[in-house]
Amino acid sequence: MGFGYRQISTEGLKPLGRGKSGTVYWVDDDKVVKIYHDGRSELEVLREYLTARLMEEANVRAMRIFEVVKSGDAFGLVCERLEGVSFRQLLFSETARIDKIAALYAHFMREGHLAVLGQDEGVSVRPTFERWTNSIRVFSREDRDALQRSLSHIPNRLCLLHMDPTPENLLLLADGSLAWIDLESCGTGHPAFSLQALYFPDDVDTIPGVSLDEARVLRRFWHSFARNYFVGFDQSRMGSIIRGIKVLAVLRSLGFLQDKVGDTPLFRAQASALTKGLFCDIAQGLDYDW
Repeated sequence: MGFGYRQISTEGLKPLGRGKSGTVYWVDDDKVVKIYHDGRSELEVLREYLTARLMEEANVRAMRIFEVVKSGDAFGLVCERLEGVSFRQLLFSETARIDKIAALYAHFMREGHLAVLGQDEGVSVRPTFERWTNSIRVFSREDRDALQRSLSHIPNRLCLLHMDPTPENLLLLADGSLAWIDLESCGTGHPAFSLQALYFPDDVDTIPGVSLDEARVLRRFWHSFARNYFVGFDQSRMGSIIRGIKVLAVLRSLGFLQDKVGDTPLFRAQASALTKGLFCDIAQGLDYDW
């Protein structure tokens, strides 16, 4: 694109944390800078910057992003410095309060999904799920047809979605308010595309990188979250609603894993576990009419 960006040196800046995509440095009492070390493109960084602006305009509380910068050849973002605790920390330090934590979480997400953008704002998340449907190698033609039909029944919506709304990406701030961080995957679409990130299966005993103790907490959180998010819904619909969310969760899990490791034995093993019963679920009917 060729825009001119302010160069910033990290020499002398205090590092606050290093993640899979970048390192965050302390700038002053109000600001931090995140420098990406994963080769992130200009377009990807600008998308995150613009998403933060859209969230602010829609009154969805999220980390404010003030400026796109460069450090050498790497792109970065100057962001609001937020003081708070992540909901993941809350879940695992206050397990006796999971139901109250989940209720707060669900209310914040449900209110946020009321923010609807214009046709020319945001980036639709639907094409990513369609790409995964067509590219995941373990699916047969019949599987793909079933998944494509399922996706075609999801209503077109322009809700503003945080597409990685996991507990580590939601903060409880010092003043009691909540705020999203890590906005790089945000987009527009039906809320089911976002809720899938919180789905936790009942019929899978082991998930790579998740201990049995973690699984118990995350599974309990998911069930409590779903009860609170869908409060007031006809209970006879809940099975088909949850099945619809599960289908999207499996697609995203397999899509991410295949993008990362390719068609390997690890991928095949995980696919076998996650797709167990999936097409029976689809055959029973999915509900996205909400």
